[in-house]
Amino acid sequence: MELQTFSSLHLRQRVHYGDGSQATQAHLEQPKVQAARPHRTMGTRLQLYNLKVEYRKGSDNPADYMSRHPVPAHAPTKNTCATKVAEAYVNFIIQNKTPKAMTLDETLKDETLQKHRVLQLAHEAHQGITKTKALLREKVWFPNIDRQAEAMVRNCLACQANTPETHNEPLQMSDLPDTVWQDVSADFYGPLPTGEHLRVIVDEYSRYPVVEVIHSTSANSVIPVMDKILSMLGIPRTVKTDNGPPFNGEQFSKFAVYMGFHHRKITPLWPQAKTTAERFMRTLGKCLRVAHMANIPWKQHLHTFLREYRATPHSTTTSPAELLKCRIHTKMPSVSTPLGPDEDLRRRDRKAKAKMKTYTDTRRHT
Repeated sequence: MELQTFSSLHLRQRVHYGDGSQATQAHLEQPKVQAARPHRTMGTRLQLYNLKVEYRKGSDNPADYMSRHPVPAHAPTKNTCATKVAEAYVNFIIQNKTPKAMTLDETLKDETLQKHRVLQLAHEAHQGITKTKALLREKVWFPNIDRQAEAMVRNCLACQANTPETHNEPLQMSDLPDTVWQDVSADFYGPLPTGEHLRVIVDEYSRYPVVEVIHSTSANSVIPVMDKILSMLGIPRTVKTDNGPPFNGEQFSKFAVYMGFHHRKITPLWPQAKTTAERFMRTLGKCLRVAHMANIPWKQHLHTFLREYRATPHSTTTSPAELLKCRIHTKMPSVSTPLGPDEDLRRRDRKAKAKMKTYTDTRRHT
């Protein structure tokens, strides 16, 4: 009744004058009852108009049709099969509208969001960093493309799980021998452009190098040069070499037995086992290349290099020439003569090797 009264008031306020002079009739669904206070208030406002209120049942009132005959929430359709087919077709189009590959038009439309998609397509075969970047360079380019490609490959779980990784062992630093020229490392440098080789021997204690020019690496050429060096500096306790000729031959083994030193061959394909000689070989190679660029006779420059190298202090803060002052060892056994209070020397050597070990292990991620 409240809604009907309000609708009558709204109608009269919107349309003040009706057609003709007869009173407007309002048909109500409910019989006359005592109205509440809000209804009486609206009735008072309706007294301004000439109204005739008449009761009529809802079934006979055309204005009440919509409330008595609402549309059902799920109205059945006449052709249910056709509707299902149409919906299935629309869903198929929506799910397959995005192609797996990319076209040039899509690349031109989006300059930022397509970058990640390009990287995904380049890494679809799960190739390594180098191959992925090579494929990208053949097709596209955008800023920081290499960095993003590397990050994608490193973060790819499938690649990380199926890529074998080899980590080097941490460095094992060796202690200094008891005295000078006790343990030495030997190697060859060359061949040089002249066809010659350099026979290199480095003392493990003092880092004192000896370099001799030889014309062949055969045992017949190496053994006389080796005998000459040992006659000047004495016979060491251990000679450390690789496994190449002539060190793997019978002649050199007999020479070691004859001279009385222990011939120690390092692990094959592991030159780090004699780092003292290998590190000097790198410096020696630089010296020879500088002589070639400066157009200086390389033998003359080699003597200059050896003289300065032997006089330069190394990590123990003492030069090789200063440490080499010792008693020459012969075939006859003798007691090792200490050089004096060398504890500071050993402490500095351990400190330098520990620093080198930390740096190398950090680079190797061990």
